[in-house]
Amino acid sequence: MRNVCVMPGSERGHTGVQILDAVTVTHRGLSMSGQALGGRRARVALVALALAEGPVPADRLAAVIWADDLPATWPAALRGVVSGLRSALAAIGAGGQLVIATTPAGYRLAPGAEVDVRAAATAVRSAVRLNGQGRHRGRAGGGAARCRAVRRAAAARRGRPLA
Repeated sequence: MRNVCVMPGSERGHTGVQILDAVTVTHRGLSMSGQALGGRRARVALVALALAEGPVPADRLAAVIWADDLPATWPAALRGVVSGLRSALAAIGAGGQLVIATTPAGYRLAPGAEVDVRAAATAVRSAVRLNGQGRHRGRAGGGAARCRAVRRAAAARRGRPLA
C-alpha cells in the first residue's frame, strides 16, 4: 500500500503519532502517512487529538475540522471522518480503538500513544531547566547534560511540520 513503511527498530506494540514532520502514525514497526491516512479532514482530526491533553469533545473536534463550514449533519460527518481514519489505520494493524479512542467525553488518542511534539516539549523544558540550574549555581557545570537535552529537542523536528 502507498505510504505504508516498515520502520526498523520500532518497539513491538509501540504506537506513535508524529506531527513535527509529515503527519504519520507508527504502530508495531509499520508507519502510515499522507493520503494513506485519508483526506485533509482525517489528518486535521489526528493532529487535533495529538495536540490535546485529554479527550476532545465531539463539537470542538468538528469545529476544528470544518472551521466556519460546519455541516448541518456534523455529528454523522464527524463519525465518518473518525471511522475512515480508523479503517485506514487498520492497514498497519492500528484500526479500531488502538489509536483513536471514543470516550464519554469525546475522542482522544488511545492511552500509551506517544506524540513527538510532547517528547520535544519535554526535552525543551529539560534543557531550559538545566540551563537555569547552571546559571543559578553560577558555574559552567552540567553543560554536557544541557547540550544533550537541546539536541533531543532539535532532533524531534525532521521536516516540514504538519506536512
